[in-house]
Amino acid sequence: MFTGIVEKLGMVITIERRNGGGAIRIDGGWDLTEIRLGDSICVNG
Repeated sequence: MFTGIVEKLGMVITIERRNGGGAIRIDGGWDLTEIRLGDSICVNG
C-alpha cells in the first residue's frame, strides 16, 4: 500500500464556507514560483 511522500507540513490559516462549498487557506511556506498548470498537489488531513 502506497502511503504517500510528505515533503512539507503546513498550518491552516482560514476556513470559509462559500456557495454550498468551502475554501481552506493553508500556509506551508512553499515556493509557488515553480508550480505549473497540470502539477499535482495533494492536501490530506
